Amino acid sequence: MARFAGIRSQAILRAYLCLFSGKYFLIFPSRCVILHFYNFLTALVRPLAALIYVEDNMPKIKTNRGAAKRFKTTGSGKIKRVKAYHSHILTTKSRKRKRSLRKLTLIDHRDERAIRKLLPYA
Repeated sequence: MARFAGIRSQAILRAYLCLFSGKYFLIFPSRCVILHFYNFLTALVRPLAALIYVEDNMPKIKTNRGAAKRFKTTGSGKIKRVKAYHSHILTTKSRKRKRSLRKLTLIDHRDERAIRKLLPYA
């Protein structure tokens, strides 16, 4: 057995030897030893986990940020948008018209396919 400086490192080494000899790890209940034991186990398991876990490397589709700010989806999956002509020159428009322009509306079915390409996760 190699000679280590310090009592803690000797205790850690003995704990590892107990682990590999099949004895229980209740001999050294000190917090320092348990932390070193945990680090040791994670260092052993991490390369194996990398072999077992296969990540799906399919490319992710980017969301168009301009479209994400302009369109929202409803609970049923339809796409909402804000009505136009409500930003300026409001003095010539009637109250009724301005009130109806405040509300959101659904996009046209002809534009839906193009907008869904811009918002792949919506």
